[in-house]
Amino acid sequence: MVLVTSALLGLLAGSAFARPAFVDELEHILVDTDGFNDAGLKRGVTPCSFYNQGLQTAGRMSSAQWMRVAFHDFATADVKAGTGGMDASIGLETNREENKGAAMNDSLTFFNPFVNKYTSMADMIALGTVMAVGACAGPLIPFKGGRVDATVPGAFGVPEPEGSLATHIARFATAGFNQQEMIQLTACGHTVGSVHQGGFPNIVQNAETPNNTNGGVHFDDTGDVFDNHVATTYLDNTTPNPLVVGFNVTTRSDLRIFSSDSNVTMKTLASSANVFSTTCVKVFTKMLNTVPRGVALTDVSPIAVKPVNLQLNVDAKGGITFNGAIRLLSSMGFPANSRRTVQIFFGDSEGVLATFNPATNTGTSLFGRGDTFYHLFSAPVDARHASSSSFVVVISENTGRYSAVQTLKFPIQSNVFFLPSSSTLTTDSTGKVVGTIAAAVSKSLKVSSVTAALDVPVAVIGTLAPHTTTFNIPLKAAGDLGNSGFTLYTSPANAAIPGVTTLHNAFLSSVDIVVSAGGKTFIDDFKKLSILNVTAA
Repeated sequence: MVLVTSALLGLLAGSAFARPAFVDELEHILVDTDGFNDAGLKRGVTPCSFYNQGLQTAGRMSSAQWMRVAFHDFATADVKAGTGGMDASIGLETNREENKGAAMNDSLTFFNPFVNKYTSMADMIALGTVMAVGACAGPLIPFKGGRVDATVPGAFGVPEPEGSLATHIARFATAGFNQQEMIQLTACGHTVGSVHQGGFPNIVQNAETPNNTNGGVHFDDTGDVFDNHVATTYLDNTTPNPLVVGFNVTTRSDLRIFSSDSNVTMKTLASSANVFSTTCVKVFTKMLNTVPRGVALTDVSPIAVKPVNLQLNVDAKGGITFNGAIRLLSSMGFPANSRRTVQIFFGDSEGVLATFNPATNTGTSLFGRGDTFYHLFSAPVDARHASSSSFVVVISENTGRYSAVQTLKFPIQSNVFFLPSSSTLTTDSTGKVVGTIAAAVSKSLKVSSVTAALDVPVAVIGTLAPHTTTFNIPLKAAGDLGNSGFTLYTSPANAAIPGVTTLHNAFLSSVDIVVSAGGKTFIDDFKKLSILNVTAA
């Protein structure tokens, strides 16, 4: 065991490390891609040839669909006007001829459950492309979050196969891409996937078979691998790409685009796998970061040491516990180590709250390119220290006489917190969702009001992208929680939960506990209701 002294803890003077909450949520979806605490996004494109919305004999690939929906969302951007781009307006535009095919609504259907207070559909569409490229053995595309969903349809103008070269060049220029970038983005987007007879009989014919019922014809000879074969097969005249060699000359849009600079760009892309990958990272990043004016994006990168699902709790007798996990990422300095120990200190107290040995809960990370190690903890907290605004994590590798030790300090909201153990959700005899929302509030606060701000994804007519709507539920004092120094606040017992229409809807919702006290506001932010023991009547 590592000996941690007050002197060591004294090095932590100053503010605890904190990130915007939406960054933590998006990083979870991006990094936790398999095993324990899997966010679930990668499942939709694993393997690369997988179709997540139907039979595998359909000849469709969700990975290609996710890239296509991103392009269609981006393509009507006007960078000079500051409009369009990655804003999920595609959800309101799926009935347009330029957006025909199953890809749009198939993709939005899969992304729908991920949308919440901190994850917009526009961010999910961008994340979908990042994940699809990675799942198809492609490069890792840097990701930024903070996109805002449009509430009205965007402009018309997605490039179509029948369009002229001049029309395509002009459209890409309006979206901020020059002719070379137009060729690059088209090639990168068409290294995976197919054109389907089912949606485009004017481009593909006689391709339907029992194992390919929608009649998909690949863009190159490795349709489920992100590689430069879209360029090499084009140049050596072996390409199956229907948009290059299809029977309908009018719809050979890739041929017109690829050859528009006498094949200079395509020859460069074909020159090496590395050139192709680095070029695709550049143009995909530019596409995904094209957003309406006024939208600010924030970098979302893998986090080496990350507290996860932190939760304080107080029982009726006043016993306080601190629960959660510490996630370590192997590719960022924490490879597998059976000797590693992790210690938790609540506040700056000298006593060890919890010590745990090697993680027993592990996973793998596609974007983090490594393993995730989860050290779970649940430990009692002395009421004397329960009002601390931070906790300390000490990691010791224990690999030799001079073992490496890392000490990190993180914030915790301990004056006000959601109480999952005292909260309930169920359905009554009519099927209505009812329940109780509970919170603990420090008796040291001069409370003016306590509110449960419930953030619920609400369906929007005309799109599969929900809109997160906030419903405020007043909480009232319901007595002291033993000798813990906290007061229990609850909503009316078994009352209807506003905005929540089904238990499934409840699983996708989150709650903030908001307290006004002494002219200040205290918030326990973004607690997912999926952690509750939800039952049906």
